[in-house]
Amino acid sequence: QYFVDSDALRNIVFWSMGSLERVNWTTTPIIIILFLVVFAIVYKKSWTLTAMRLGDTRARALGIDVKRVRMTMFVLVSVLTAGCVAFVGSIGFIGIVAPHIGRMLVGEDQRYLLITSTLIGAIVLEAADITSKMITPGVVYPIGIITALIGVPFFFSLLLLIILLAVQTGLSWYGNEVAMTTAREAARTLRTGAHDDAALAAARADAGSEPGGRVG
Repeated sequence: QYFVDSDALRNIVFWSMGSLERVNWTTTPIIIILFLVVFAIVYKKSWTLTAMRLGDTRARALGIDVKRVRMTMFVLVSVLTAGCVAFVGSIGFIGIVAPHIGRMLVGEDQRYLLITSTLIGAIVLEAADITSKMITPGVVYPIGIITALIGVPFFFSLLLLIILLAVQTGLSWYGNEVAMTTAREAARTLRTGAHDDAALAAARADAGSEPGGRVG
């Protein structure tokens, strides 16, 4: 960074923040083939990935080798990510924004979520690339800056939503526990009162049955 000319420094900056300027008709087929191969393998495992959303225990109960599937997915995603980063640099936040938007639209079924996330990711990337060229005429900004401006607010809003849901769930659980405790105490009080009334009635009956007995 400190011992290179301005053009090399510019390429380093753009690669570290992401840019589509280096994509050409030579690199595009490589990325397409790599994507199609990885996507086909992952999509074939869509039912398995959906079942794993239920948790490792339930997935194992369904006969899924959780450790093997997880390791396979890690390797495939790493290969696809490495291939993309090698040509366009590191473009952040698309992997956070696209899947969550897709999950809001189609749910957790991986058969639909994989396709939806792919399309949304492509749309977000292309929109960021167009925006980076339209902000200042004649100047091209790194795409990573644009995706960061989109992804950071989205990430924090998602984090805030998760915290609010957790708090709401905790309050609901606490309210249910208080209600159940109150109900148990009320039932115990009723049982104790009924038992005392029965004992008093039995004592009065015994006292009335004795000669000269008196019921108080």
